[in-house]
Amino acid sequence: MRILVRAMAAAAFMAASAVPASFAETITKGQIEVVNRTAHWLDTVYISQCGTDLTTNWLPPRARIRRGESYQFDVEPGCWEVDSGRTGMGGGRVRVNVQAGRNTIVTLS
Repeated sequence: MRILVRAMAAAAFMAASAVPASFAETITKGQIEVVNRTAHWLDTVYISQCGTDLTTNWLPPRARIRRGESYQFDVEPGCWEVDSGRTGMGGGRVRVNVQAGRNTIVTLS
């Protein structure tokens, strides 16, 4: 009986660890979705963990978020600062708390 229970526990563990990496990554990460409700397109989205400098534009080169569109970024759970806008026109900064497996929406209007 004891051997059977151990074998069943080992099989359950192996089945649980056979979850595809992409699925497991989705559960452990969260998302920040930047929604553009302004009159202009956005070409900069700076995202950094709270308390650190906003130094990197997370949008791919030449990418824009047009009015009414959105763009999603995968991040680790925790506190994040998001600053987005249009080059030369400024933008808006917001602080958000991202949870694992959840989508956090940041709307600029």
